[in-house]
Amino acid sequence: MFTENPHLTEDYVRRRFSTINQREGCKLELPIRVNGMEYSSIADTGAAKNIIILGTANELGLPISTSPDSIREFLLCGGRVVRSIGKTNAKVTFIKGAPVPSQCSFYVLEKCAVPVIIGKKFLDNMNTLTKHKYRWQKRLTSSERFPRNLKIGSTSQRLRCTLDGKEVLVNPDSGSEINVMSLAYTTKHGYYDRSSTHHGRVVLGDRSEAETIGEVTASLVLGDGYGKSYQEVFHILPGLTSEVLLGEGVLHESDAFSQFVPYFVDTDSRLDISDLNFLRWRGLLETKFRKSLKALLGRSQEQCKLSCLGLIS
Repeated sequence: MFTENPHLTEDYVRRRFSTINQREGCKLELPIRVNGMEYSSIADTGAAKNIIILGTANELGLPISTSPDSIREFLLCGGRVVRSIGKTNAKVTFIKGAPVPSQCSFYVLEKCAVPVIIGKKFLDNMNTLTKHKYRWQKRLTSSERFPRNLKIGSTSQRLRCTLDGKEVLVNPDSGSEINVMSLAYTTKHGYYDRSSTHHGRVVLGDRSEAETIGEVTASLVLGDGYGKSYQEVFHILPGLTSEVLLGEGVLHESDAFSQFVPYFVDTDSRLDISDLNFLRWRGLLETKFRKSLKALLGRSQEQCKLSCLGLIS
């Protein structure tokens, strides 16, 4: 039996809901200052380019160049292409260490799932994936409705792994909350026949949404196939531009960017387009949660709480 709470709000329901929601990824963020203002950015190893949303650039008063060489196309993980509206520069400081600002270039997108994305080149230059991993911090909850997949800017690097004993070059993407397989890969290797029918929703880099059509569990070994085995869930996403994409959870748990450096492989990539594989997950329970919030006004507190937990419609 629920007790009456006079402060029934979206934040209250979200906190209550998070205690029973399935954990997807370890949900990390990179706190930074951009021209002196603090932001919780996403450090995206699947991104060759840094990204800033137009609203944030305007908030900071950043001048935006719209010259032809400032316009770039980005390929979303579902196969659709979006284009930047320009490019800008700003001074970036990591809140945890590196007090001296570094000049950073950003492509500006009109819509993006997060205000600021820091790409792999800048992360490598600042040793944030290896020597200075303490700069990262965990997010308490996801600020988005769905899981994110942030692959921005093809870095042309893949990580050699084995899945159920089969060698595969995976796309290591700390900008994704979840692991993902393409429909083509799951069909080719027999995963689709044994996949669950669990469907979910994901938020892509431009805040649009896509639907996953199932999930499989597979034994993942990073590197030469003789190390620790991780039993990982992979969501099946039609149109995924990589065969297999590894999200932030296993990458950070395994310390992949420090411990498996010899197994990163350079691959060919197009020079005229960059990947933007942002993914944020929305499961069945989260779907019910969002629907219940729409009915928050005009229903009793007891009814709203029961609806959020899926006990009534």
